[in-house]
Amino acid sequence: MNLIGKWQIKYTEFSLGKLGAQKKTREEYLQSDDKEDFFMANSIFVFSDDGTMTTFYKLPEGINLDDMGDEERALLTDDKKYIRDEHQRTWKTEGGKNFINRTTKGEILGEKLSPWIEIQENEDGSITVTDVFAAITYERIAE
Repeated sequence: MNLIGKWQIKYTEFSLGKLGAQKKTREEYLQSDDKEDFFMANSIFVFSDDGTMTTFYKLPEGINLDDMGDEERALLTDDKKYIRDEHQRTWKTEGGKNFINRTTKGEILGEKLSPWIEIQENEDGSITVTDVFAAITYERIAE
């Protein structure tokens, strides 16, 4: 699957240990008053052909751009509607499969974590990235 393009969150699933798992759709994020939920629902994830994935966060309505520092303003998109996350992730295709760098380091049960996680392709054209305690499913945004 060619990942290049814009994606948004379709839903997330978080493991809550003995409490089970919590699944939350983009629509549920959009209905929430929580600031973090606003950013989750309105973020755009751009996979580029240079092997980077950049996250763009939509700015809330009514934000005063004059209150931003120079470093923050430098990360604004040309239309001033989104701010770019300064930390990009990398992705690659190897053996016909796509992988993303999790940026997590360490060990689990004595085994060293690989920095690369396979990106699962779903039948509906969405993709899922599963890490230790969470799975995020993305859907392509039509351009």
